[in-house]
Amino acid sequence: MATPFRQTANRPDHRTASGRLSLAPGELPFLLALAAVAIYGCVPETGQMRTIGFLVAGLFLIEVVTRLPSTPIVSVTATLIVLWSGLYGATGRGSAVVGAWFAFWPLVLVVLTALLFGPLRLAVRVVIGLIGGIAAIAVARTGGIEPTTAPALVAVAVAIPVSLAAAGGVVALSRRYGESANRR
Repeated sequence: MATPFRQTANRPDHRTASGRLSLAPGELPFLLALAAVAIYGCVPETGQMRTIGFLVAGLFLIEVVTRLPSTPIVSVTATLIVLWSGLYGATGRGSAVVGAWFAFWPLVLVVLTALLFGPLRLAVRVVIGLIGGIAAIAVARTGGIEPTTAPALVAVAVAIPVSLAAAGGVVALSRRYGESANRR
């Protein structure tokens, strides 16, 4: 069974031979850093986030220096550790649990946009990741810090369509101006 994340050092569009999306070196750690910042926004009083920051920064440096994305087991392990940090910090507060899960929206948004619109350049995926990161941080700071779960769910319900529309707009603009730049 083919996995959606394979190493593609020689493929500039970061797609595997089977056409599945594969993240560029440093892209997953960047998206995990956005998730970690959103998690910290939900649970700023916990102490594990500094260690998580060092883990994500180290993974980013390794991927950028070697110019290869991490193996799937390393990627999954790093993702689960960042998720654990959010769920551990959110213990006892439902709104923070919602915020911790939604903190991974930058990664989901990048993958979902690539699946909906086809191959995307790395710069476009980074902008879409930033849009997802802003949405996740907004959810963390509005609903994720509330004492009840309902405000977090409302924040998620607003953030998803807004960020999807913004990501679609970025793709449309990149294709419009990318094509006109190629015609010159």
